[in-house]
Amino acid sequence: MDIDNWEMEKILKLGISRRYEIDLTMDLLEEFALTLSKIIDSRSKFAIAHSVGVSQVAYAIAERMEYSEEECRKIRVAGLLHDLGKIAVATEIIEKKERLSEAERADIRTHAYFTNLILGHISGLEGIVECASGHHENHDGSGYPLNLVNDGISQEMDIIAYADIFTALSEDRPYRKGMSTDRIIQILQDEFLTKHGEPVYQVILNHLDELGSICKVSVQDGIARFHCYQNLADTQEQLIKERVNR
Repeated sequence: MDIDNWEMEKILKLGISRRYEIDLTMDLLEEFALTLSKIIDSRSKFAIAHSVGVSQVAYAIAERMEYSEEECRKIRVAGLLHDLGKIAVATEIIEKKERLSEAERADIRTHAYFTNLILGHISGLEGIVECASGHHENHDGSGYPLNLVNDGISQEMDIIAYADIFTALSEDRPYRKGMSTDRIIQILQDEFLTKHGEPVYQVILNHLDELGSICKVSVQDGIARFHCYQNLADTQEQLIKERVNR
């Protein structure tokens, strides 16, 4: 069932009208976040492994920056949930091969706002919400949704931001093939270093091959999972047709 219709706004408004008290251990929280990420990413074969890839790369970066295990796991959860707001973005925009219009780009940018809106009404996600929804904030104030600058942007936000970009550039997209790690690091240096700071960038640079391998495995697993789901769906569809035609 496609949820890209006018009813989505009504659903979101109903959902955010109250605050949900959910008692989750870290293990359950990770399972919950993983399930949500699969639902969001399954809407596009090009992003089928994206959130998992972001979460694994972000976790690895945090580890190498000597965050505690609990902090690393929270960052991993934020990586899984960072694109949750894309539930409010039309699939045809996410899958579009041609250059997006200004209106379509603006629509895509709303996902960070909706991520904050949805997660902000679930207790127990303190510290994760800002990290998940703030990965498009830039140190120069050109980011979104809040146009934060410098001290308003935490290092955890920068970790998710870099992990998101690193993973996205590694993946095949409707309009291009996945890039090599050498090309990725050049783009990070030229286009994102001033936006997301040097500390996280240096960690990526120092562990480039390792992070590239982590990302590659996540993407491969995601593609395999997509084909598995696709085959299962095709089988079920065929069974239904056979029953109808009896």
